[in-house]
Amino acid sequence: MFVHSPKSQCIALLALAIFWLGLAAGYGQGTIVYGRLSNPYPPPSIPQPWDDSGYPVFSSFGGGLILDFNGDGQPDVGFNVYDTAFEIYGFGSTRVLTYPAAGFDINSFLPVLPAETEIGATPPSGSLIWRETLYLAPDGRPYSATYNGANNAGYGGYWQGVEGYTGVEFYIGDDPHYAWIRVGAPFVGLYGGYIYDYAYETVPNKPILAGEKPIYFEATFNGGNEVPPNKSTHSGTGTFILEGDVLSYNLTMDGSFRPTSAGIFGSANPCLNSSRLIANLGAYSISNFPPPTLIPLNHRSRPPSPVLPPFPGVLIYDGQITLSSNQVAELLAGQLYVNFKSAKFRQGELRGEILSTAPIQFSATLSSRNDIPHNKSMRHGEAAFTLTGNSLSYELALDNFTFTSAGIYTSPIVFPHPHNLIYKLDTSIGVMIPDGGLPNAPGLPGQVLYSGNLTLTDKQVSQIKRGDFSINVLTSRFRNGEIGGRILPNE
Repeated sequence: MFVHSPKSQCIALLALAIFWLGLAAGYGQGTIVYGRLSNPYPPPSIPQPWDDSGYPVFSSFGGGLILDFNGDGQPDVGFNVYDTAFEIYGFGSTRVLTYPAAGFDINSFLPVLPAETEIGATPPSGSLIWRETLYLAPDGRPYSATYNGANNAGYGGYWQGVEGYTGVEFYIGDDPHYAWIRVGAPFVGLYGGYIYDYAYETVPNKPILAGEKPIYFEATFNGGNEVPPNKSTHSGTGTFILEGDVLSYNLTMDGSFRPTSAGIFGSANPCLNSSRLIANLGAYSISNFPPPTLIPLNHRSRPPSPVLPPFPGVLIYDGQITLSSNQVAELLAGQLYVNFKSAKFRQGELRGEILSTAPIQFSATLSSRNDIPHNKSMRHGEAAFTLTGNSLSYELALDNFTFTSAGIYTSPIVFPHPHNLIYKLDTSIGVMIPDGGLPNAPGLPGQVLYSGNLTLTDKQVSQIKRGDFSINVLTSRFRNGEIGGRILPNE
């Protein structure tokens, strides 16, 4: 199974309004599991000048937080506000990277670890130690390390108006694993903070860098992505994970495809080929072999010859490669691609750009002034788009009027033409936007909202990123477009 980003989930509500958050581990070839926390409380009416997207641990919210990194039902680390201090503590053998306690003090102060600090068995500095939690009578309160504190005598701790990382050593069975937690303490002179995200290394005893997490990519393989394109009936998809300079890949295609070679090439834009082979992906395997055919036994006649239904299975490439620093930069820029050659298409039958799955937002404002040629229509609309790899989702909000079609076109500087139509949008079902609008959706009350998903070719992904697409709505009165707008990336 290939790596999928794990989800944080609330496991149990404990006393003192402490939430226990765990991960459903879903790692495969990748070795780092990443999780992100969110703020469960309604956002304030006025946006805050600090990052409040993480889980808040403040006395005003009445509690703390408990994390179960690997989702095994055993808590690993907790956060709390006691008296006038914001603290972290480990469960069981879990240890926290901290400064030693000073003098007769029980707690110690946590360092603000910068990004890329190595967190492993040996502390990154001679002034730091790995420290277990102390539980003191009579109430069994845990003592370990303090982020910040404040009282009428002043305030202390290194976490005052800063954001950084905390190092943790926890155990899965008898094996130590290392993790980072990103924490923010935006206030000076107060105590408390936000817990944003975390990651841990699934390989025992292997260090992790503060802030290190997988970067996910995907690819869509078809003949239309080749340069020049072809009409191959085969297709496939690929998922990739970049951890440091190691790229893991899992590529699947229909089992009737028989490539003669497969490789990662680059750097090249979607409309160009590259002769530079980054990695030969070697031989493929085939899974989902057909099950045995059962033939009824008839003693009165000779059993018929079995008729085997077509069952091609799934063709798979699976492995990992190490990239150079330049190749990592090319990968992040979307300039590497996978090419599959075959006996029929010796230069390449299937191709797919390796694209980041990080979503990219686009929008368009539709009016008659944005249409070419201009007209005097008073209709309006708004559109929002999210591009994830080759997948484009759309939400289109229009005034409630009759139109013949809505579509995405190339060449935004000229009026829509059938030859420039990329996709006709599905507007068969719409939702009337109520008073107050719809959350996280474009449009105004009284307008109709349409939505759907499209799959773009690699060339089209490049085009939409350049702003080469527009959206237009055609009517019987304005057959070349009544309202339209250019699709542009959000700033």
